[in-house]
Amino acid sequence: MNKIKIFGLFMLAILVFGVALKLFEIGDRNQSENIIGNDPVNAVYLVDEEEFRFEDGLFTKVIAQESSFLATAKIFGEPVYGDLDGDGDNDALVIIVYQPGGSGTFYYVGASINNDGRYQGTDTILLGDRISPQTMEINNGIGLVNFADRKDGEPMATSPTVGKTLRVKVDTDDYRLGVVENDFVGEADPDTMKLSMKEWVWFKTLSDSEDEMAPPNVEDFSLVFADGTFKAKTDCNALSGLYQSKDNKLSFNSIVSTEMFCQDSLESEFISYLNETATYQFTAKGELLLLSEEGDKVIYFK
Repeated sequence: MNKIKIFGLFMLAILVFGVALKLFEIGDRNQSENIIGNDPVNAVYLVDEEEFRFEDGLFTKVIAQESSFLATAKIFGEPVYGDLDGDGDNDALVIIVYQPGGSGTFYYVGASINNDGRYQGTDTILLGDRISPQTMEINNGIGLVNFADRKDGEPMATSPTVGKTLRVKVDTDDYRLGVVENDFVGEADPDTMKLSMKEWVWFKTLSDSEDEMAPPNVEDFSLVFADGTFKAKTDCNALSGLYQSKDNKLSFNSIVSTEMFCQDSLESEFISYLNETATYQFTAKGELLLLSEEGDKVIYFK
């Protein structure tokens, strides 16, 4: 009987040890699977909802079991640091370049949140295929990613020339990135905006007498102010001339243009809008509005 009891106790001890070992393994695995690293280039990010665990800025995986081809992802350039979650310490923005096989090279933006010196990665947002990353910065909890892309419909062989900015914000409840719309109310302070602050892009005109007018390609029309002179680009020619502004009054004069002819161009309409301008104003969406004398025609720039 004593031998049976001893054997039973021995088996029970083995069972308890096995359960404890299993719980330890599960706990250890859960800890290792937590999306945390000791710096942004040694963290885990979700790329298309798949965990990419980076070591020294590099991640690789086998495409398929029967293939030895490796898909690779790497941290592009250096992380940019700043406070994304409002706790006063330095979080980070990263760009991930991913080559899953084939001709595509896909760029994503991700973030790492600093929790007492440990970095927890977020999911990522696709910037595009074979784009050209430019700069990143973090301002007031918003991450800004500047990059160059192609116009809609341009082939991939075309070099990216269209400047774009993506604004992102981190939801620290689930470590997800959200896109901050460029035209949300409250983005800009109209009282501090100036005509010369940026290159303005015409994107629509509204009037009482006709339907909305909008250029087919927004990037084709731009307007730049500088010291009493202006330069403009249309879908056909380059323009230049003089302008006068005082308070919110604005007028254009001495407009000259190159002389290329373009079928179906909206250049004449654009010049007409400039000639009709009497006043201007800014909006909280960061837009410039040019208004006609009677206020019945409004030309929108962003």
